[in-house]
Amino acid sequence: MTQRLSRHRSRTLRTARKNRVAARSLAVLFVSFVIIAASAAHAYEPIYDPTYYGPAPQEDPGLLREGGMGAASAAASLVYGPLKLGYAVGGLVLGGSTLLWTWGDQETAMTLVHMSLGGDYVITPAHLGGADDIRFTGELPARQ
Repeated sequence: MTQRLSRHRSRTLRTARKNRVAARSLAVLFVSFVIIAASAAHAYEPIYDPTYYGPAPQEDPGLLREGGMGAASAAASLVYGPLKLGYAVGGLVLGGSTLLWTWGDQETAMTLVHMSLGGDYVITPAHLGGADDIRFTGELPARQ
C-alpha cells in the first residue's frame, strides 16, 4: 500500500514539474512574441507621398471612439451638472439679495444673475475632445 502511494505521489510530482516547465515555456514564447511584434510595429513607418496618393485622408473617429466619448461626457455631466445647477441657484439667490441690498440697482443684480445662469450645464463630447471650451459662467451683459 505504501509503495502504491509513493508511486502515485512521484507520478503526480513528475506531472506537476512538466506542467510548470510547459507554462514557463509558453510564457517565454508569449513575451518573445510581444517584444518582436512591438519592435516590428514600431519600426514600420509608412511613407506617405501626397504627389502619388493625393491629399491625406481625413481621420474617421469610428464608432467605438464616439461611443466612448459619449459615455465619458454623460458620466462627466452627472458630476458637473448638479454642481452647475447649485452654482446657478446660488447666483439667483445672491442676485435677488443684491437687488435688495443695493436698493433696486438692477444692473448689478442682473450682472450676477447673468454670470451665474449663463454657461454650459452639460459636458459634450466636443468639450472633452477640445473642440469647444467649457464655460462655467456666462458672459457679462452689454452695458446700456
